[in-house]
Amino acid sequence: MAMSKAKYLPEELIIDIFYRLPVKSIGRCRCLSKHWRNFLSDPQFIKLHFNLHAHTQEEKLIIVSWLCELHTITLSHDILEDAFIDSISTKVDFQQLTHNWISVAGSCNGLVLVIDRDNVQFLINPTTLEYHKFPVFDWALPPKTSCYMYGLAYDIVSDDYKVVSLSYRDTNNEFMSNTYVDLYSVRKSHWETLGISPYDHSLTDRASGVLVNGALHWLACRTFEYSTAIAAFDLSVDKFLEVPGPIDLQDNCFMCNLATLKGCLCVSTSLPRDINTVTFWIMKEYGVKESWTKFKIIEPSLDDSLSTLLCSITDDDDVLLDVDEEWVIYNLKENRRKDLLIDVNPITHEARTFVDSLVSPYFGNETEGSASKDSTKTQHHIFLHPQIKSLAMRRPNGHKRIEIARNQNQTNLQVTFSKRRVGLFKKVSELSTLYGANVAIVAFSPSNKVYACGHPSVESIVDKFVKENPPPDTDDPNPLL
Repeated sequence: MAMSKAKYLPEELIIDIFYRLPVKSIGRCRCLSKHWRNFLSDPQFIKLHFNLHAHTQEEKLIIVSWLCELHTITLSHDILEDAFIDSISTKVDFQQLTHNWISVAGSCNGLVLVIDRDNVQFLINPTTLEYHKFPVFDWALPPKTSCYMYGLAYDIVSDDYKVVSLSYRDTNNEFMSNTYVDLYSVRKSHWETLGISPYDHSLTDRASGVLVNGALHWLACRTFEYSTAIAAFDLSVDKFLEVPGPIDLQDNCFMCNLATLKGCLCVSTSLPRDINTVTFWIMKEYGVKESWTKFKIIEPSLDDSLSTLLCSITDDDDVLLDVDEEWVIYNLKENRRKDLLIDVNPITHEARTFVDSLVSPYFGNETEGSASKDSTKTQHHIFLHPQIKSLAMRRPNGHKRIEIARNQNQTNLQVTFSKRRVGLFKKVSELSTLYGANVAIVAFSPSNKVYACGHPSVESIVDKFVKENPPPDTDDPNPLL
């Protein structure tokens, strides 16, 4: 009986429930009402929702198949004692785009940077199926005769997602070549040329930037002494810095690759002389040379082939290896190999991890020229399932204009007050949640019952108001009015 009398949930409870819902449930709720859609699409809500779920989200893989299609890979939780791990692959299908992908070049906060055969860059959210096509840019080098590398990162200083592009001439020789640096701001929807890199990136493996500690990292060569360095592009100052590498990195830099392992920068190598062995170093304390720690995976089943450490995929010491174009999950703690079974053929070295999120790929620039007639401007697209789209586009019955006048019916008066009180308290909750405002409201019902709502509390707000606005010395019974 008590439950049947409760017609409304407290607004703060509804908001708290929203924060705890998974991403796909939020997507469904967005389609139920315009008010919910506006609130659940608010950048502040999206940021808080992501921060709440960031460390509990299950990581997935995203790959490009040999058919130039994008697929997400979810690992099975039912990991048996067999020598394999099953997985579920899902094709990422954008109805407005053709399947012409060649590279997954970066991942950050649920957003993924993908490149097509025409060297056109797209920032996508594989979960919400939103995508953002980058505008046309006058590159320093022609894409068809040059090599390009990319990296995606979030700049906490400017609250912006940025893409770094490195390009050099594809000369196929051993002479150093200038590497040009370009920077794209997602918030500004704008490319910017930064000049020539102080490092030569043409003599190392062509790879995407590795995001660690707010910087994008590449293996490169110092131009003045022809030696290997770890070049880190700092997003806060938009320039390259150098991270100290392992002591013995110089001898085998051309057979190395960078990756992340449990959030730490990692260098791995598998040389022909190291039979059945993958050697890697982990920088346990970022920027500290002495913190590099060397590890080895010695596994006879590696079949003496070159192996590449692609990424870490769980918090349980599992890493993903590319072993002679076959993917292997190796547990560093148990020293055990498991083959990863997937039903698509991936392009090697192109696995990226990502998490489900609500972050929009046209982050912060929805109103900055998106409706311009200029064809080079950014294009924004949101995909809705046809059934959900039809539900969301249903025409409402409309609202009748209500004359503002005191209700003379006592029963209706109490009901109307209850509804209006819920709306007022909702506004208080939104002000405090979205904008961090300190606010309080006290209301007396027609039956003289008091209701109060505030953040951080009604008492603290009233005390602060009284202290900063002391009542005047007067006989007026209502000195604060």
